[in-house]
Amino acid sequence: REFEYSPGGRKGDIPDGHYTIHIEKQNYTTVEFPIESTTDEARKYSSFFPNTFILPKQGIIAAVVVDTDGKPITNGRFTLVDSQGKTMASGEAIQTGRIETKSVPDGQYMLHVGDSYWGEGFNYNPVEQNITMSGGIDVFLGRITLTKK
Repeated sequence: REFEYSPGGRKGDIPDGHYTIHIEKQNYTTVEFPIESTTDEARKYSSFFPNTFILPKQGIIAAVVVDTDGKPITNGRFTLVDSQGKTMASGEAIQTGRIETKSVPDGQYMLHVGDSYWGEGFNYNPVEQNITMSGGIDVFLGRITLTKK
């Protein structure tokens, strides 16, 4: 069974039973934990929430991709993979050459810019960069300069 809650109210009544609470907030680690709802007839409401939830913050990774003349490279993509090779984020450079991931958990990553990640016809040599995310701190890599093939 499911119910939704947001600050300021909830939808529907919560019958007695077993549930899993799923809490998510942008740029924070999602938290899930089991609960049991029981109605206290003397108080006429259900009570089962702890007073405090701790959501670890996640950081973003950003950079500006430029050519050797310092001009933004906007016609391509980046890919971020974890230490097991799983793709954690990918995206396209915007008009200013900026690339940016969504929230990334703590860990070790490899950022790929260029080559097959950018597709056929991309005329720049690929760049890879190791990145360590820790403590939910955002990482700005500055300029990543790509050289022509």
